[in-house]
Formats: sequence, C-alpha cells, structure tokens
Amino acid sequence: MNKSQLAELYGVSTVTLNKWLKERGLYVRHESNMTPKRLNEIFEKLGVPINHSKL
Repeated sequence: MNKSQLAELYGVSTVTLNKWLKERGLYVRHESNMTPKRLNEIFEKLGVPINHSKL
C-alpha cells in the first residue's frame, strides 16, 4: 500500500496524511510501498481507518 491508497482509506488528501504523519513523527519522505509492520505503526497512532474493509 502506498500513501495515496492510505490517504484514500482515511478519506483525506495525501497532503493531509503527510501532515498527520509529520505531527506524530511518522513521516518518511519518498516512501513508496508500506510494509504491514509500518501500516500497523501508523494505525496505532492514527487509528484504524473507517474504510478499513478495503484493506
């Protein structure tokens, strides 16, 4: 999963997602595909997206 897909799950733009990640110390520049471990780390900080059934 990439940042665009993750942003879509949260129902926000990639700009907003990057802002959220930066605010929580999770931002990684030029991150293409995220590992399951990375996604879990993000979900722990941001919460599981409402559209999580698309995972």
